[in-house]
Amino acid sequence: MEGLYFVAGAIALIAVAYSFRLCFAQSEKDYSESLQQFAVNHRLAFTPVDGGSVIRKLSSFPVFNEGRAHKVRNVISGRTAIGEVLIFDHSYMVMRHLLSQTAAILESPRQRTPNFKLHFERALFSDHIGIKFSQRPKFSKCYLLEGEDEAAIRKLFGEKSLMFFETTPGLSLESSNNYLLVYRENNRLDGKDMEEFMKLCCDISVVLSQD
Repeated sequence: MEGLYFVAGAIALIAVAYSFRLCFAQSEKDYSESLQQFAVNHRLAFTPVDGGSVIRKLSSFPVFNEGRAHKVRNVISGRTAIGEVLIFDHSYMVMRHLLSQTAAILESPRQRTPNFKLHFERALFSDHIGIKFSQRPKFSKCYLLEGEDEAAIRKLFGEKSLMFFETTPGLSLESSNNYLLVYRENNRLDGKDMEEFMKLCCDISVVLSQD
C-alpha cells in the first residue's frame, strides 16, 4: 500500500511540474508576442533568438563580466530618432541567482564618449569610492559612477545630466566603444512598457548630448 501511495505522489508531482512548465511556456510565448507587436507597430525588426551579433556587442560592456551564462532573446532593432537601437532581453547568472532584464544598446550622442559605468544604489553598498560631484551630493549618494578617464567623464556628466539622473532613479548606464547600454537591473519589460523605455533611452541620449 505504501508503494502505491509513493507512486501516486510521484505521478502527482510530475503532473504539477508538467502543468507549470506548460503555463510558463505559454507565458513566455505571450510575452514574446507582445514585444513583436510593439516592433511591428514601430516599424522595427524583431527576432526571438539572437544570432550572435547582439551578444558580441554586449560582451564589450562591464555587465558582461559580472556573471556567467549570458543569453540574449527577443531582439528589437532598427533606426529611431536617436539612431540605430537594439532592445533585447538579457539574462545571466550571478552566483546561483538568475537576473533577467530589458536592455538597450544605443549609438552615443557624441563622437567620443569615455568608457564608464553608472549604477543606481551601488554607491550605498560598494567599497568603491567612484567619481563624486560635490555640487550634487544626492547624485553621488544614489549612483556609483566609475571610469578610467575621470576628466572626460566629469565633462560628460554636466549639470543637466546630473539633475536628470537624480530625478530618474533605478538606472544602470554603461559606455563602451562609443555605444551606450541602458537597463534597470533585474527588470524585464513587456510590450506595454516598451514605449516608456524607448522614451527613457531618447531622454538619456539627449541629456548626454547637451552638457
